[in-house]
Amino acid sequence: MSVACFGSASIFARFAYEGGINLVTMLTVRFAISAVLLFLAAKVTRSSLTLSLPDLKTVVLLGAVGYVAMAFLYFGSLQYIPVSTASLITYTYPTFVTILAFFLLKEPLDNLKIITLIMATAGCALMVWAPGIHINMTGAALAFGSAITYSFYLIITSQHVGHLPPRTLTFYISLSAFVVYFVYGLLTRSFLLNLPYQAWTATAALAAVPTVLGNVFFFSGLRLLGATKTALFSTAEPFYVVLLAVILFQEKFTLIQAGGGLLIVFAVLLLQVGTPIMIKRSKPVKKTAT
Repeated sequence: MSVACFGSASIFARFAYEGGINLVTMLTVRFAISAVLLFLAAKVTRSSLTLSLPDLKTVVLLGAVGYVAMAFLYFGSLQYIPVSTASLITYTYPTFVTILAFFLLKEPLDNLKIITLIMATAGCALMVWAPGIHINMTGAALAFGSAITYSFYLIITSQHVGHLPPRTLTFYISLSAFVVYFVYGLLTRSFLLNLPYQAWTATAALAAVPTVLGNVFFFSGLRLLGATKTALFSTAEPFYVVLLAVILFQEKFTLIQAGGGLLIVFAVLLLQVGTPIMIKRSKPVKKTAT
């Protein structure tokens, strides 16, 4: 269920774009609804949202800088390239986590990690630069930027606030991101309000399904199945997104692109199964909604 929820983010975003919404309006509304739903969920379950001042400062910075940038890059890429391509490029983030962990945390690069990095690079090359395939380079760059930004975000989260309850973490990150986009929208007069029903419902679904339900199902699965099995099931996410994109938007997905996508997914699968990504003191990298 978490795979379906997380994978639906780009699908709902594409429907919202087709309804005429712009990036700033969509993300502002998305994070506003997410923060409200998470706040109400905390009240209903009587969960505390209290954080220490140092943790609060870190989480606010993560949301206001890291998550704002990641969301802007990923959902911005959907304006230039197909949903399926953006999803598979962004899905390379575990390989970037491996690279960053090597340079920043001095984690060793064993043979398996090196092989998976080569596979993921080759997969991306087939997705973007193969003969006969024209991919908008702006969109591809935004998607790669999203993967890299998300990798930094995951490492910092694991290092500094990985001990926090996921719902509390997601609430403050959503709230911080909302404030940034709301202020930016006001200053630039970017908000679009006179929009059709499709744009609003798709944006509301974007807020509720990946951010709230996705996290609930993901961490429930993590408790029931453990990290390795949960990671294995998560590798189904790009296939789910590609399938929906082909069915709903009639996106063309060539055999060469399929080969590249399989290389990326297989590289991530090997990375997760062979050497699960662990960041300092065996803290697992936690996933939050895209």
